[in-house]
Amino acid sequence: MISSALADRQGSSQNEEGIVFTGLYTAYEEKGVLIKDAGPRDAPEITLRVALEQHVTKALDPRQRNVSAEKATGYADMLRLHVPRWLDMPITDITRQMINEKIKAMANKPTTASFLLRTLSAVYGRRR
Repeated sequence: MISSALADRQGSSQNEEGIVFTGLYTAYEEKGVLIKDAGPRDAPEITLRVALEQHVTKALDPRQRNVSAEKATGYADMLRLHVPRWLDMPITDITRQMINEKIKAMANKPTTASFLLRTLSAVYGRRR
């Protein structure tokens, strides 16, 4: 918790339970509602291609398990063959609906659809 002296210095207040209010969204803060900021973040948006590269090279977390060369090639080939237009799209623009439509379109190839979904999960999961 933040001390009341620090809260006063920052222009925020603290109630009897020790909850700090910034004063920006007082009505929401009192009710305990969280407001997600829809504004742009400072981090640049990365493409699916960059996210794949970061996943394969462990650039985000050196403690993650090694990705074998065969698996890295398989991931790259899967994305290149089945979703080539997505590779240069920012990953924030790839929606769940787009993925679901692609998987449904691959209904005649369930094993390939499953591998594509696992590939996207592996690559995108590291970006959260």
